[in-house]
Amino acid sequence: MLKQLVIHGRLALLVLTPALLFAQPALAKHELYVDAAAKENGDGSREHPFWRITDGVVAARALRQHHHHHSITLHVLPGNYVGSYDPDHLAGNPRLELLPIIVNVSNLSLEGGTELDEDEDGLPTGTYPLESETFLTTDLHLSPGQTLLLIATTTDGMAGNGVSVSGFVMDAQESSSSELGFDIYADRVSDFSIHHNLLRHGGTAGGGTRLASGSFEANFLASMVDVGIFATGGSMVYPATVTVRRNRSIGIVGGTSVTAVASFYPLQLGANPLMLEPLQMTYDRNNPEDLRNIPDKLEATIEGNDFSNNNFFGLRFFFYPPTRYSTVDATQPMTGFVNATVRDNRFNRNADHGIDVDAGFASRNNPRQFTGTFEGTFEHNALIDNRRNTSLFDFTHKGVTLGLQPRESWKYMQESTFQVTDLDGELAGFDYDHLLEDPFDGSPVIGNVLIYNGTVQPNGLQLTPRR
Repeated sequence: MLKQLVIHGRLALLVLTPALLFAQPALAKHELYVDAAAKENGDGSREHPFWRITDGVVAARALRQHHHHHSITLHVLPGNYVGSYDPDHLAGNPRLELLPIIVNVSNLSLEGGTELDEDEDGLPTGTYPLESETFLTTDLHLSPGQTLLLIATTTDGMAGNGVSVSGFVMDAQESSSSELGFDIYADRVSDFSIHHNLLRHGGTAGGGTRLASGSFEANFLASMVDVGIFATGGSMVYPATVTVRRNRSIGIVGGTSVTAVASFYPLQLGANPLMLEPLQMTYDRNNPEDLRNIPDKLEATIEGNDFSNNNFFGLRFFFYPPTRYSTVDATQPMTGFVNATVRDNRFNRNADHGIDVDAGFASRNNPRQFTGTFEGTFEHNALIDNRRNTSLFDFTHKGVTLGLQPRESWKYMQESTFQVTDLDGELAGFDYDHLLEDPFDGSPVIGNVLIYNGTVQPNGLQLTPRR
């Protein structure tokens, strides 16, 4: 069944002229339409829709400049929407979407027509029927830093705060670990809502964030090269508070990854004339303004998801992504802070652990001390038949502990605390890498504390063999 389109007010927007924009001060909501099957490019009205989502977003920008407080809905009818980063391809085909589609319009609802099937627990299982799909893809594999749709703040003063994206099938067409694109990404925005979509064939992930707050809800994430969702940290200026609720991410490397520190992999904007504010890469901890901007904090709620049957883990928290901020000199440490609530999820039959907490990419080539704090509360989660154990708490890269990464590459965190509140005892008997001495060079591992339900845990290494 096709999603019903509701028109608020007496008339749909017919012509995007300045006179009409100013003539509608009483409307509380504006409606725009896109239909890839339209015979000719229209004006965004229901009767004469745009060909491209790109054109609809451009029209929404014009509306927002004159109607600051009204909501805008962009209805994208079922059909195939193909985009490109290649300027020659774009010049040769006016129907191609200009990738990434940059959504920098506040309080914009981008609504596709895709209907998702759900199981008895309300979790998505796929699309139904096929003819309902609003399908967004690319004509070529995405390169690292590329994405189909980017919710962002741009240098012209516009910001995609309060953006909602629903009812899409997005396919990044990625198939190998060298292809690190995303289906959708949120950068330096607040209150984003990515819900009821099917995201597939992302490289790094289907959905990604940095320095952003919002939610992923009721999405189906399939056939990723790496993970379903990759949410990364924020700062006091750009907080990162991310909710991941009622999603299904199964049969891939890992269900979802969450990092304390923001990922600073550069985003590519293709032929877009818009620009993003540059990211500050180095911070001085003696500078109060820099302290407010250090991107090393994330608050996460992981609730009601199914992250099962993955090739390594269900849910992974780690501190340091491969591309991140630095400090002015080696005397100033790298820091990360995670506060997480994890409840009512399924983390079943993953090939290693249901839940991992580890350092991530703390490189030995970096002389700085890597330090962090994890505070996690766990309850009512199912962790059945994971092939190693329910969980792993690890002060170095988890790949080192599992024998998948060389010890000479990754060092241990120092002066760090993992505080685990396990309200149901569901993680009891967990694995851990909590050594006092680095096996690689014999150097002391100083000041790390693992606290489980209020009790400080002994040092040591426990790793359950894979069954």
